[in-house]
Formats: sequence, C-alpha cells, structure tokens
Amino acid sequence: MLEESVPCSFYVPPACPVSILLTEPITSGLQVFQVAEIISSSSQISGGAEVSYKAGNSILLNPDFSVELGVNFEAIIEGCQQRLMQTKKNMDSNKP
Repeated sequence: MLEESVPCSFYVPPACPVSILLTEPITSGLQVFQVAEIISSSSQISGGAEVSYKAGNSILLNPDFSVELGVNFEAIIEGCQQRLMQTKKNMDSNKP
C-alpha cells in the first residue's frame, strides 16, 4: 500500500539544434554551445568569459577565431544529451 506520495521534478532540455555558426564576440559569462552535428566559429573570446563548444561531429575554428590568454575555453566532441533529472524525497513508500 502506498502510504506517502513520492514528489518528483523532471527537466528535459529543449530540442538540440543540428548546427550553429558563431560570429559575435564573447566577452563575459559562462557560455555553453551544444549542437547535434557541427559548430563553426569565427568568434573572438575574451574578458572573463568561460566558453564550451560541444558538437556531435566537428568543431570548426575559422581563421578569425581567437581566444584571449587566460580565458577558459573548451571544445568537446559530444552530441546533445537529453537529460532527465529526477529527485525523490521518499523511496520507502512500499514498506509495510
């Protein structure tokens, strides 16, 4: 018998784009760009920015692309991941 409800919260991120072309400067904040296939970038990354590029197949850093010394930048081959996050407050609901 179920004595208490099990509260859960779920988060499923929006659909992942296939590709993206980045051309604007990135100068601050945490920026994560994630696509299913290809990222192509000619952005200039500077200031206090922390930037991650994540793409399933390739990341193209075009001739105008640059990263200022001291900026945290990473490029990772990793496709979109649909995450399902669940929290449970009571897992013992079936105890006698």
